[in-house]
Amino acid sequence: MMVCCAADMQIAGIRCDSNNLEICDSDTLIKIKGKIKKDTFKGEVDILIVVEHLEKDPNPDTLYVYPF
Repeated sequence: MMVCCAADMQIAGIRCDSNNLEICDSDTLIKIKGKIKKDTFKGEVDILIVVEHLEKDPNPDTLYVYPF
């Protein structure tokens, strides 16, 4: 995640709700489309992506996440 510039980059993960996650191994790049919803996780307000489409993406154009 980048807030200001590349010097402040951090790894961030977003929880996903999907029935097809079994096709994903560790270190597998995937492309997903879905809806973002507010959720709670371990007593904290969090976001969750409800996955509508998922596919493996072995050669992505970019390694960044775009929320659109």
